[in-house]
Amino acid sequence: MATSNNNSKYVWVFNGSGNGNRFPSGCFTTRDCAIEWIKEYKLFGCLTKYPLDASAYDWCTNHGYFKPKQSFETSPAFIQNFSSRLEHYHFEAEDYEDDEWLHERFSFEEAQDESECPHDLKHVWVFCGPKGRFPSGCFTSLKHAASWISKTGVSGCLTEYPLDISVYDWAINKGYFRKKFPSHDSPEFIQKFSSASMTHYHIENGSCIDFEDIIEKKND
Repeated sequence: MATSNNNSKYVWVFNGSGNGNRFPSGCFTTRDCAIEWIKEYKLFGCLTKYPLDASAYDWCTNHGYFKPKQSFETSPAFIQNFSSRLEHYHFEAEDYEDDEWLHERFSFEEAQDESECPHDLKHVWVFCGPKGRFPSGCFTSLKHAASWISKTGVSGCLTEYPLDISVYDWAINKGYFRKKFPSHDSPEFIQKFSSASMTHYHIENGSCIDFEDIIEKKND
């Protein structure tokens, strides 16, 4: 399985707008790929560039974007919900009023066509804290995620996400979800869509049922 110990490796994560929505609705290897999907469905939300195999908290502190000033800012409860200071873009209704909005907001001449992820990476593990509006970390393997979780003692949900396909499209393709109502085609529904059929683990105070057994089975 691919590993990422290079700070130039990232993944793009989209969180749709909406009350109570804290799980991403898609993860992508490039910004361009993510934007094309967002534009196709005319979604509202936030697209964020996450470093791989480094939590948002660790990345921001290591790069000097955040410096803990009080004791609680080094606690698991703070770290597990931290998602600040990362590169991100907001998408709102007015962005779709003009067909040229994409070219005005983003310079594709400067964007790299090559993926910023390891080329053989097909999935990422995304950690979401119980009170976080956005994910607090993305990892290339369950082993890397488990190491960070155990070290920090955080609580939350760790989920395996496919790359370059939204959760909505993935669930439909896999037969886990069938559209039954017209509202299931709406941007509001798609941008908040998550699926319990995705592999996920609930974490309490840095531990799961048994991470070592889970990791061993994943490697078989």
